[in-house]
Amino acid sequence: MTLKILQVASHSDLTRGGAVQMLLLARGLKERGHDVWCVFNRAEKAASHCPTTPSPTSAALRSETAWAEQIAPLSGRLFNLGSLRDMLRFRAWVRSERFDVIHSHREPALRFCFLATLGFSVPAFVTQRGTVYRLPRWGVVRWAFRSPKLDRVIAVSEAVRRSLIANDGLAPDKVSVVYGGYDPQQFHRGIAGDRVRSEFGLDAQTQVVGIVGALIAKKGHADFFEAAARIAEAVLTARFLAIGPGKPERFAAMLEQLGLGERVIFAGYRSDIAEALAALDVLVCASTKGEGLTGAVREAMAVGTPVVTTDVGGNTELVEHERTGLVVPVGSPVDLARATLRLLGDSDEAARLADAAELCVRSLCLNSTRCERIEQIYVQIIEKWGRHTISGE
Repeated sequence: MTLKILQVASHSDLTRGGAVQMLLLARGLKERGHDVWCVFNRAEKAASHCPTTPSPTSAALRSETAWAEQIAPLSGRLFNLGSLRDMLRFRAWVRSERFDVIHSHREPALRFCFLATLGFSVPAFVTQRGTVYRLPRWGVVRWAFRSPKLDRVIAVSEAVRRSLIANDGLAPDKVSVVYGGYDPQQFHRGIAGDRVRSEFGLDAQTQVVGIVGALIAKKGHADFFEAAARIAEAVLTARFLAIGPGKPERFAAMLEQLGLGERVIFAGYRSDIAEALAALDVLVCASTKGEGLTGAVREAMAVGTPVVTTDVGGNTELVEHERTGLVVPVGSPVDLARATLRLLGDSDEAARLADAAELCVRSLCLNSTRCERIEQIYVQIIEKWGRHTISGE
């Protein structure tokens, strides 16, 4: 069954994990023979989380022509998801294009699609859920999740699925788990981190501990830096790499107080994330809440970098303690430091965990596996309802 599929994201740039995942899915489905379209949120102004100097991809989302080049060979449109006028334009466009599937990513995209399609049915209406946060207590998003109009919620981990069922009252058969994917041609054990190390003056003898994520509270950078201070006392050659967009100056006073000084490097947004991960001796995920399953953890496992993670969200579904990585409690810099020092001090254990981790993600997280599973969900929905076109008014 060849499907005409619309993927809709509320992201206004292509640098965030959710946007990357949507494009991976869209390209994978196109490779499987489907007609796939993408909609992103037209950026009216630079988002606050963007790097000080926006990447070419983030700037492109304010120009539909330039943006089309970024997503080629996919087809797509830009709409302002906060505009009633654009919602009406989107409604008319969706009806004229007669999509078989609408798949929204994040709550604003779901709200936009749900309201825009009121009064007519979509053969398969699906949304992605990537967080363990509870749904809003009221409003359109909660209405959409609980509405029979929404056929399926795709949760990125079992932890997200459990939260939706236990905390938000969704029926178990409405929520399916499909792990986020990665491209094995981009993330693999053959990737070298030498160029990234050289860029920051880090030689082969320097032990590099990294954290990946936007500089926002839930990513746990404060805990990471407290752990880094302990690691720095024990390993004089250790350096710390913070990869991700944001404002490093907010941590200046903390780093000065901890005495880390030049030992912390803020690398900003990286388009070469596979090489950046390969440059690390250990990846630390210090996230404190909200994570469905941290993408950087999956990608580090794919390139063979050992992982220490907090037991946040669904991370322990991939990182099994002392089998595919090390797991510590949320909010404990002492435990983060202890686990990281354990791997820095035992290369054999670090290698053993990295080998098992790579096998784990190759088994569960290849993008081809993800696309096949999601394609099956689309087809199941369409066959269940016996509909293959938008209908009603």
